[in-house]
Amino acid sequence: MALVIGFVDRSGFIRERFLDIVHVKDTTAATLKEEISCVLSHHNLDVQNIRGQGYDGASNMRGEWNAREISDAFQAATIEHLVDIGEIETGKGVNQVGGLQRPGDNGSTYSQRGDAAFSFKLLMSFDFAFILHIMKDVMGITDMLCQALQQKSQDILNAMHLVTTTKTLIQKLRDDGWKTLLEEVTSFCKHQDIEVPDMDACFSSVGRSRRKQKSVTVEHHYRVDIFTAIIDQQLQELNNRFNEQAIELLKLSTTLDPRNSYKLFNVKDICLLVDKFYPQDFSNQEKIHLRLQLQHYELDQLLNELSQR
Repeated sequence: MALVIGFVDRSGFIRERFLDIVHVKDTTAATLKEEISCVLSHHNLDVQNIRGQGYDGASNMRGEWNAREISDAFQAATIEHLVDIGEIETGKGVNQVGGLQRPGDNGSTYSQRGDAAFSFKLLMSFDFAFILHIMKDVMGITDMLCQALQQKSQDILNAMHLVTTTKTLIQKLRDDGWKTLLEEVTSFCKHQDIEVPDMDACFSSVGRSRRKQKSVTVEHHYRVDIFTAIIDQQLQELNNRFNEQAIELLKLSTTLDPRNSYKLFNVKDICLLVDKFYPQDFSNQEKIHLRLQLQHYELDQLLNELSQR
């Protein structure tokens, strides 16, 4: 089992670090949990500080991540976003982000009833519905790519094509999707008796100094500050993880795929792979010999196929 953590450093940059590879006797949730805890403890990391987990499709680790917890996490993320943009104020005991009570647990104290009332108010807000619809659209577009990248037997070429189409569709959503999204959210809110703000009104951000406020409309706030910002973040993440150089490297690497008797084998691509990405690993003489060796291998494979027919 490989363990990798992502974190934000003191400068505010997102980092990823490989921690360890550990042998496990089985892949049950209990065993994996025990090993993860041991590794984190070894590095003086508190499991209580974890803010999100990635399981790479491992259903046994996702078992406890049920609908209630997903709802709680989404609510917490939404509260954080509303705090960031100044829609709600924070303070001791006010709008604190954390685990929300289950419906059956509410009502035993004034504090719990207050939490339940606030949670319900949040769920019935235009902001929550708006962000929910954006995430539905974005996750709908990226789902096929996510599924492809989690396959045990990886079809790199297919995955790279999906990267390209995913980027294109997300960009199209950014360029042409605003009107449709707003209509869907407005229709949804009216059906659920959720108040829809006047999009032509002047937007006022609660909790911010008037000097810092921009004179913008409510529509501008939702379209630019939220809709465009969320999509741009997704595009930036895709571009960072799958830039042109990375995609070219992966595509050229498919020539070494052993499936179907190296059906994708190509001398030119292998030599290009060496020249562009591994120039320090081969001397000029070795590069010349490599090309000749590959030509011999290619011809030998062709003759073997002909003899077997």
